[in-house]
Amino acid sequence: MTKSHFSFRLPSADRDLLADQAGVREISESELARRYVTEGIRRDRHPLITFVPWRPGRAVLASRPRLEVANVVETWKLSGEDSGATTEYFEIPAAELRAVLDYYADFPDEIDASLKSKHAAATRLEKLSARGRGHA
Repeated sequence: MTKSHFSFRLPSADRDLLADQAGVREISESELARRYVTEGIRRDRHPLITFVPWRPGRAVLASRPRLEVANVVETWKLSGEDSGATTEYFEIPAAELRAVLDYYADFPDEIDASLKSKHAAATRLEKLSARGRGHA
């Protein structure tokens, strides 16, 4: 990702809060501010999508913060892009699926990379598990 320099002024109290929060998260103030800007813009563009502190950078449904956008997209793809089957499976309204798919349309590379990473981890776990069974 190409980055460019951008600076702005914050009220001192907000800067102090940013510094405190960055310390809690053990990341730089700059990295935390970048994350807040990125997530804030995405929330504005996709109001039914949000981000949770325990999964930084992972988009989730605002109404169901443990349901990642990537998981909904994966299910939608596996169902042959059947919206009805996907909404029924997750028990979500059609408007929330539309919000997920709109988010995916804006950030397909990010969601696809998340799914690829998830599948790679599952494959590694499967291989380790098979190796462990072979030693039993």
